[in-house]
Parts: sequence; structure tokens; C-alpha cells
Amino acid sequence: MTSSKSVSVETISRADALRLLPKRDETAHKWGVGGLVIIGGAPGYIGAPALAAMSAGRSGAGIVSLAVPRSSVGVTAALVPEAVFLPLPDTDSSHGVQKAIELIRPHVEKSRALVVGPGLSRDEMATMLLEALFGNAPRTAARSLGFGAQTAKVASEPEDPVIGGDTHAVVDADALHWLAERESWWAQVRPFSLILTPHVGELAALTGADSREILNDPAAS
Repeated sequence: MTSSKSVSVETISRADALRLLPKRDETAHKWGVGGLVIIGGAPGYIGAPALAAMSAGRSGAGIVSLAVPRSSVGVTAALVPEAVFLPLPDTDSSHGVQKAIELIRPHVEKSRALVVGPGLSRDEMATMLLEALFGNAPRTAARSLGFGAQTAKVASEPEDPVIGGDTHAVVDADALHWLAERESWWAQVRPFSLILTPHVGELAALTGADSREILNDPAAS
């Protein structure tokens, strides 16, 4: 990874965090303090978005919407009953990804923040969804959103990005692996307001640095 611009590194302390956190009015409405959409939770990875939703609620999100495969909604709802659920299609459909984006988009536009990646998986369906979210989908669409199913492809027009405007997006886990595989990914995401949350292995994939170098000096990496 190379860049012509210098990088500024700043450590955020607990005192900084307390100072930056907004003060909530006692009569605040859930939408008044900001909504959050979390996208992830492929079968077998249901706990990841559930934990993210619990953390979001504890940290002050007004309303948390979970976009997970329809087959995962029941189990996830038992873990996080206070969340709003956006059931993504997981049945065979030539418009599976399109239907998912149509469901997610209005909720993202109404919310202040988005989290994408926890338990999303790295299969073809997850890739298609991420490409649509970032507005650089190829001119083909998968036949289903099965998070693991083998599917055919049909012609499709690229979508406008779902991520954008005033929405801040946290890119985590499997979404980081997808990002790392894109050529000059840092240039492609420049128009967006993103927070990347890589662990050492994911940071190595994003930067091309050796994991041991990152552990020795994380800031320099």
C-alpha cells in the first residue's frame, strides 16, 4: 500500500471519548439520538451481528436495525429482542441482491451510521452485496442471496452506493477482507466516511505489511 499523503496518528484516550460523547436529553426520542444499521450474520455466524447490536445499544444508539438472512432472524431476535430486523432474502431469486439493497437503503438513509461485515462471510453472495453497498457492483447479479449457495448470474445495472451522504460506516471483519482484495482500495473508498476496525491479520491484508511488523509498531503500520 502506498500513498502520496502523510498519515497522522492520534491516540484517543478515555478522557477524549468522554469529552466527545454527546450529552443526551432525558426526553430524547430514539431517532433523535441516531439510528444504526448492522449488516451481517450469515448462517453459522449469527452471534457476530448480535454482539454488535448489543454493544451499539449499550453505547447509546437510539435504534438498531439488523439486516440478516431471513433464516437467521428467529435465533438473532432471541439474543437481541430490542432490535428492529430487516430480513434479507435467502431463497433462490434472480433479484436477491437487488431486493436486499431495496430493503436496506431506506433504513440506512434514515440512520446516522452503518456497520457492515460482522459474520457476513466471504462467499459470492456477500461479495455481490458489498459491491452494491459501495456502488461498484459489476453488471451482473447473483441469482440468490444465500450466503453460500451456488448460483447463476443475470444481467444487471450498477447501483448507486448505499453508503454515502451523511452516513458514517464502520467496516469490519469479512467486509475488510473484501476491501483488501480490491486494487487501490484506499482510493475507491475516499468519497465515503468510513471507520475501519481491523485486527492484526486484517490490517496486514489491507496494508501489505507483515503481521510481526504491525505487532511491533502498530502506529507505524
